[in-house]
Amino acid sequence: MIASGRWLYVAMLAAIAVTLIVMGSKLLLLGGSPYYVLAGLLTLASGVLLALRRLGWAIALYAVLIVATALWAFVEVGLDGWALVPRLVAPTVLGMPFFIMAIARRGSARGGAVAIAAAALVVVVMSARTSTYAEPPPLPFVTAPAVGGNPSAAPATVASRFSPLTEINVDNVGKLEARWSTQIGPMPAKPTFRFETVPVEVNGTLYACDAFNDVYALDAETGRIRWHYLAGADLSGLTIGICRGVT
Repeated sequence: MIASGRWLYVAMLAAIAVTLIVMGSKLLLLGGSPYYVLAGLLTLASGVLLALRRLGWAIALYAVLIVATALWAFVEVGLDGWALVPRLVAPTVLGMPFFIMAIARRGSARGGAVAIAAAALVVVVMSARTSTYAEPPPLPFVTAPAVGGNPSAAPATVASRFSPLTEINVDNVGKLEARWSTQIGPMPAKPTFRFETVPVEVNGTLYACDAFNDVYALDAETGRIRWHYLAGADLSGLTIGICRGVT
């Protein structure tokens, strides 16, 4: 039973290591961090050593990975707890069997050192601030300039979302009726299409986008499409498409 568990853990380490190496290489070619490739290589080496029954060396090498991961994470995001979680929790959880083995090897200085390092890492993560987010000061009330049209989704320059237009108000908004409608599409069956655009109006033309970044210019009085720009977006791998505005 113990042997089968060891081989299952070795297989898990190998699978995750290969994923890190392959995807990390793609990221590296795009100018990203080399961490993931290096982490994959260390994980793979730890698994190989465990398969060869070199438990002490496997534990020590994974400890190097944990320490290096902690240093990399702190350099990247400091003590921002939310940002540390995705960087530290996964390798820590993956290494828990190693940590348990290290604690079981109480007579080994190497095992004890790894256990202490693991405990210290957990303490640091748990004591880190949960977030560095601070609520911004309230923005002043600023209305949009008194000009015709609606040139942005949030007319005020500070995005207060207040409009200087007064014809429509809380007393009569319930009496509004649809004046025109325009068919947008047809849209592909997949990915899922959600029309959530906030149109803007400039000089009598209403501009809106569909879920795949195609842009429509409509006559604001009649809804007639004046022109239509096809963005030609690559939809491969996309599960849902949304464009919320052209501003």
